[in-house]
Amino acid sequence: MWKPDRYRDRDYGLGYHDSFEPDDHPDEVFVPVAGEPYIQTVLGPIAVEEVGVALVGEHLYANPAHSQSEQANYSLTEREAALVDLETFFTVGGRTIVDTTSAENGRSAEKLVWLAQHAPVNVIASTGVDVDRTSGESSTFLRLKQELKSGLDGTTARSGLLTCAMQGDADADSLMASIRFAAECQRQTGLSVMLRERSVTDGFELPEAAIEMGIAGKQLIVGGDSWSQCEVRTEEIVQLGSYILFDGLGDDGRGSDRETAALVARLVEHGHRHQILLSHGFNRRSLLTGYEGRPGYGYIIEQFAIMLLEAGVTAPEVRAMLVDNCASALSIQPHGSEVDA
Repeated sequence: MWKPDRYRDRDYGLGYHDSFEPDDHPDEVFVPVAGEPYIQTVLGPIAVEEVGVALVGEHLYANPAHSQSEQANYSLTEREAALVDLETFFTVGGRTIVDTTSAENGRSAEKLVWLAQHAPVNVIASTGVDVDRTSGESSTFLRLKQELKSGLDGTTARSGLLTCAMQGDADADSLMASIRFAAECQRQTGLSVMLRERSVTDGFELPEAAIEMGIAGKQLIVGGDSWSQCEVRTEEIVQLGSYILFDGLGDDGRGSDRETAALVARLVEHGHRHQILLSHGFNRRSLLTGYEGRPGYGYIIEQFAIMLLEAGVTAPEVRAMLVDNCASALSIQPHGSEVDA
């Protein structure tokens, strides 16, 4: 469980009245006001101001199918280990974490609820589809509709984010059908959509297609783990008005984080600081402290933030990426009705 004596406060050069912490608020149940944005956690809605430092693309509980030799490392199924990871995140200033594990990869809403009840951070779950892993579009879409209407995995926990992950060599028809369905769900629920491409060198038109199908740029998060390899594409993404997610941070196998920090600094210089999101996307035990791996969920706050400062990004700009942008990107904008059964 969380040990207060392990808490480490940090000063990144913010102004006297500025902080990475959420504003103080009374300990009372939050009730969304009709028409006003809010954040949906697995334990219920919270105010946008309560998000604090957030990671928007992680895996707290997952059990994807891999070869026998790799399975153990990718099996994130020990809730006590995940709790240690969340406590570590809290001790460095983290306050909210989004689990983007899909049902196809072994998501467990029950475990996420348990973690949220025991950890000192907000936990947000997602629902969506890994396009080339579906057993059939109709059955997958029916499941998603049911989850949005009634809750995740047979629980009452609600999704706080829609995801659409591009895996392998999914065909164009499946990709477009999935994006079209995500757009329909987004219109009816107000949830933001995270569109994840496995490689920024493929599928260049997917975010453009999402916007053409009606997903607002301010509610579209485009994620990828190799943006530094294609800087031109990063500019194209932010010009759409969407958020761009730099994940894979802290994973040596996904490129140089110093190069990524330099790219982020250039995007900030070009006026896009309000569109940048940061996350690790850790999906292996060897990267998580709860499983005795490294570097763990403290990496972005304790190490990558320093790289950003060294690259010329200011402390308020770092705060925007870790706090303000996350709160805006995860805000549910109520403007529709329940998803039809």
